[in-house]
Amino acid sequence: MKKRNESIDAMKFLLITMVVFDHCVQKFQLSTAPYYEHIYQLFQAINMPIFVFISGFFMRRTSEKHKFYKGIITILETYIVFQIPFLLISIFKGNYNPLNLIQPGWAMWYLPALIVWRIVAYNLPEKVFSKKKLLILSLIAISLVGGFIPTKSFAFQRIITFAPLFFLGFFCAKTPILDNLRKINPFIPISIITAYTIILFVTNIHTTPLFQQDNTYYNKWLSVPCSFGVRIFWHIVTLIVGSMSASLILRIKSKWMAEMGMHTLLFYVGHIVVLTVCCPLVKKLGFLQPNPFYMMVMFCLIIAFFTILSKCKWHKYILNPITTYIDQHQ
Repeated sequence: MKKRNESIDAMKFLLITMVVFDHCVQKFQLSTAPYYEHIYQLFQAINMPIFVFISGFFMRRTSEKHKFYKGIITILETYIVFQIPFLLISIFKGNYNPLNLIQPGWAMWYLPALIVWRIVAYNLPEKVFSKKKLLILSLIAISLVGGFIPTKSFAFQRIITFAPLFFLGFFCAKTPILDNLRKINPFIPISIITAYTIILFVTNIHTTPLFQQDNTYYNKWLSVPCSFGVRIFWHIVTLIVGSMSASLILRIKSKWMAEMGMHTLLFYVGHIVVLTVCCPLVKKLGFLQPNPFYMMVMFCLIIAFFTILSKCKWHKYILNPITTYIDQHQ
């Protein structure tokens, strides 16, 4: 068995902590607060874009068909299991709709997106797949044109917008791209990231809803032409700031972080449900307010809880109760 790359696993853990931090900021109403909004925007150019790239990096078209679709079913199972709380909440609130099981609850969009990207990548004809540059450019074009489609499905917008990063990751899998990024003089990525951060603060750009890539161009924040420009800007920023951030993050050497990086799926789906279920209670207690201290307490508790939970062998039953039971009793 091929040895896991500890630097990539450590990077995945750092990225998932950034995702959790972003969502805590959002739930505590700090994502549009002065200063915090721009930190939020900075993280959005780093965490999920790199995550999607890494997802494509580990995608294999050479997998046997039954193994590939078994992996798809495993992801789908996790998605359904963690959609149930959102379904129960909708029933409790009296706005039940059968589509609630399909429409991703809050930040659950990544799993159905991952299923779509993998199935498309696995089944694309070789003639299409071999034209790498044309395929990436076509996906970017689809992303830009897709913003004009007046759909209410935020998952659709994220699927088409992040797709180029997934396929870029796949095409880079057999290249020394990560090693080359790691070799870049750290002064360069630090300078670029610092410059971008300064631009965000100095210009005071308020495009957080659009930087999330879950909105069409028809929104109340910007005009359609400006929204179109923001998406183009997002692609450019993601490529530059994301790659420069990866250059720095890949230098991290931590066995503990690498070990935790093997459980990012647990952190991802788990923290979404925890924030969704716990925040109404926290609100009743008067703690769910734009307060950085309360937000950091919640963030630290979530990271600590799932770090401990990941140590338990039975945590696999939480993610995949059916397939884990079948595998254990075959």
